[in-house]
Amino acid sequence: MSAVTPSRVTGPSGALDAFEGGFMSRSLPPRQAFTLVELLVVIAIIGILVALLLPAIQAAREAARRTQCTNNLKQVGLALHNHHDVRKKFPLGTMHPIDVPNPGGEPRWNWMHFILPYMEESTLYESFKAQRKTRPATEGLYLYDNAETVVTTLQCPSDPNSPKDMTFGATTPAAGQGAHGNYVTCSGDTKHSDSVGGSTTGMKLNGMFFYNSAIRMADLTDGTSKTLMAAELLVSPDATGHDLRGR
Repeated sequence: MSAVTPSRVTGPSGALDAFEGGFMSRSLPPRQAFTLVELLVVIAIIGILVALLLPAIQAAREAARRTQCTNNLKQVGLALHNHHDVRKKFPLGTMHPIDVPNPGGEPRWNWMHFILPYMEESTLYESFKAQRKTRPATEGLYLYDNAETVVTTLQCPSDPNSPKDMTFGATTPAAGQGAHGNYVTCSGDTKHSDSVGGSTTGMKLNGMFFYNSAIRMADLTDGTSKTLMAAELLVSPDATGHDLRGR
């Protein structure tokens, strides 16, 4: 029997892979893949990790929203103080008498409009101010152009109904009664009744902001650190009528 002479040698070990008069192949172990059970286990582990991470992510987002809301309230306080520094008094609570239906000559301005220049919203404030000179005195500010403009600093990111710019009966924000805010000022600890005179117009209340109020720093006998100025409010969609809270 004659010897077979190899025609080619490959590999560092000198293994023979081709011969004259015949062919020999060296089989490699098949490549392993995930089995169905292993795949299901991996998917289950990923699902558990996602379930553990979601609450943490939501908590982090809510913490960020809470921080932003707190900062908004701080900006409102600074704007109110800046108004006092310039005007020597805090802005009035509202120019609209309380519990008096359809009063004449009341354009329904409130404290939010007067602090706009101190919240980097001078353009919007000047727009309202210019329109007040040309529109009828009995026309409410909610009918002004740009009344539906949403001021981000006055919106709480945690409120699902904010920003609220649609009011009862309106089909578009521009046709409604203006944008609402999530921050309100304190008029006192009583209902809208005067402490003097028994009227229900909301004048002379024991808070800082009420109808035609003009409170100065010197009027705060308990000091500014012990007097409630503003707080948060959750706005409500207008379902069967106008919900005036926030505007």
